[in-house]
Amino acid sequence: MIQRRDMLFADGTANTGAPDLCHSAARVVLRDEYSYKASRRVPQWLVHARKPLGLLSQVWFGWRWRVRFLRWMGVHIEGAYIGRDCLFDQEVPELITVEPDVTMSSRIIVVAHDSQRHVVGEVRICRGAFIGAGAIILPGVCIGERAVVAAGAVVTRSVPPGETVAGVPAVPLRRKTSEGIS
Repeated sequence: MIQRRDMLFADGTANTGAPDLCHSAARVVLRDEYSYKASRRVPQWLVHARKPLGLLSQVWFGWRWRVRFLRWMGVHIEGAYIGRDCLFDQEVPELITVEPDVTMSSRIIVVAHDSQRHVVGEVRICRGAFIGAGAIILPGVCIGERAVVAAGAVVTRSVPPGETVAGVPAVPLRRKTSEGIS
């Protein structure tokens, strides 16, 4: 179990409780990489044995097989479309969650750890989101329900539900409401 003192928000302040990332633009929780890796229940041999599955998920024909390879690798994924040549974090894939009805175009990079800053963070892509080709999603990010990430965007912060983001770093363009686009 990860101790409370190891949990920090992206801005360095202490955690006061787990935010509901998919339904708000809450601050994300980043954890110390070393304490997380020491506390996880995945044996070290399995960490190295599942890396070839990541390669197969990038190049295999048929998106259903790509989803199977990612699931076997440790990514929590169900009922999503994954395009070709997408790269999912191979060090801590258990921190990546892709909910149903998500569409991910080709050449997307999803990272759940940052070895430069020695942090890991959960990455969650919520129901009905669309991720454009070549987008990069960094640790501790949640893409909200029905949110759209434009092609080539670098997502450094959580995206609220129904919002469209683009750019490097990704900034909001517009928000989808139940009546239409605002």
